[in-house]
Amino acid sequence: MTDPRFDSDLATAIELGDDGALTAALAAFDRLVANYPNEMQARFERAMVLLNLDRDAEAIGDLEHVLAHDPDYPGARNWYAIAQRDQGNPMLAAETKLTELLAHAPGDWSVSGQAWADCARYFLDAGAPERALAALAIYFARYEGRQSGWEDYRPAPYRLQAMTLLALNRPREALAAAERACRDPHRVPADTFVRIRALAAVGETDRAVGELEQLRAEFQTTQPFRDAVADLRRLGLAIA
Repeated sequence: MTDPRFDSDLATAIELGDDGALTAALAAFDRLVANYPNEMQARFERAMVLLNLDRDAEAIGDLEHVLAHDPDYPGARNWYAIAQRDQGNPMLAAETKLTELLAHAPGDWSVSGQAWADCARYFLDAGAPERALAALAIYFARYEGRQSGWEDYRPAPYRLQAMTLLALNRPREALAAAERACRDPHRVPADTFVRIRALAAVGETDRAVGELEQLRAEFQTTQPFRDAVADLRRLGLAIA
């Protein structure tokens, strides 16, 4: 049984954080960690505040402490991966995320298509596209379609598969994956931009440029649009 005083002080500290009083929340969590060193929730919640304060290195220390004492603490591996990514350690982020995903049953909400796409993106950012494809292959074989209510994220793994295949200079396979993402009713504009990149890569440049120009007015300031423009320029196309 936990200490009622701990429960009360924890609730107060969490409320401070939720209200945006991050400095006061951090001070409250510092006291909780000092007074209740064996309570992992205090460490985890302090890590969340530290992340919001852009003090990722300190947050990583708290998350490592939590994982050392409770490897299955809910959310700890996910936030550890995010923090490591933001600290410029995408391979560690990818391996951490993959470990987390494999620890959950296929029907668990936390192993949605977006979660697997994030894992693949970490591997891709780490310069390990083959590892990204391998992670996605696990998703497609074991997890796809198993999370009821998370259908919004179905296109994400195909989008990352297409991006990875483009990085591996396998444009026709990339186009097939991008088309699969774009056929889904839950597709997002980023799926279309990856398809544009794949179209250009397989030589369908007129179609690629035409689709890009149709989207310019609405999306020209976004990163997916800029990525598509950069790919088309690399292929020698004169894109404004």
